[in-house]
Amino acid sequence: MLLEELFWVKNGIASCNVKISDEKNQEYCLAYIRPSQKWNNLVAGYLNKKEVDAKYIFPSDTLFISTDGEGSHSFAYVSPIEFVPNSNVSVLIPKKEMKLNEKIYYAMCITSNRYRFSYGRKPKGDRLKKINLPVSFPSFVYSIDIPNYSNLNFSVSSTNNRLSNDNLVRIDNLFDVQYGTSLALNSLEICNKYDENCVNFVSRTSQNNGVSAIVKLIDDIPPFSEGIITVAVSGNSVLEASVQDKPFYTGFHVMVLTPKRTMSFIEKFFYCWCIRQNRFRYSFGRQANRTLKELKIPSQIPIWIDKSKIDKYLKIIK
Repeated sequence: MLLEELFWVKNGIASCNVKISDEKNQEYCLAYIRPSQKWNNLVAGYLNKKEVDAKYIFPSDTLFISTDGEGSHSFAYVSPIEFVPNSNVSVLIPKKEMKLNEKIYYAMCITSNRYRFSYGRKPKGDRLKKINLPVSFPSFVYSIDIPNYSNLNFSVSSTNNRLSNDNLVRIDNLFDVQYGTSLALNSLEICNKYDENCVNFVSRTSQNNGVSAIVKLIDDIPPFSEGIITVAVSGNSVLEASVQDKPFYTGFHVMVLTPKRTMSFIEKFFYCWCIRQNRFRYSFGRQANRTLKELKIPSQIPIWIDKSKIDKYLKIIK
């Protein structure tokens, strides 16, 4: 049975139309929910109930689905608290009475359809309404005791730990972005790590820092220097970013980012992490070769990042 035959779909309200408080208090105590893969990131802040149109306020035990967001699309939950959804969350109101266990089961079924969607193919409109769902329920659905989560506390990330748009710049503001050497591995002479006049070969693999082989130097093709970032721009490992610690060649569909200013290894490692956080924007059929340079990253490492912990981690993995 189609989702639209079981539920009415209601949309939330955009954040620009509400006043949000980071702190929960007597006045601002109504949870404002955003798309999230995990419960601990669901609440974006708190609203004043008197300032919100009643049609956007939903009671506890209401089923909802994330329709957008950083790796959060298509995750469905049943809220244990009263809430207001943002504009990238759709609320599903049953057309006939449903028990809590049944709603939770449907949330699981909806989430299992996540593979059908992506950042470029969001579960909105008819795509959401046309999801196929079971008509009947397995017996185990009614045998599970659901704990009472009504007193669950949701934390909101401190604003000091957030990056506003003012802190973000395009990748090409900080790096020179270019294609690598685009060589075919099967046309190169393979070396072992003890051979002379050899360099690493970086491909689109997510393993081994992107290095898939060691190859013989080619006289008329100089390698890239160590300390440069490589980024896969297509395939299953799209936006896999690594800092290369030795000179290298690259395979096809690998781009090279050379810092425009002096950067420490920790800074480069941090920017690799930032680039990977944009993977949700792409898929096997949506490559990053044209838009990589336009992605937004922090202009510098935020003060709340513990550089000592990054340094300690890097020493361990080395």
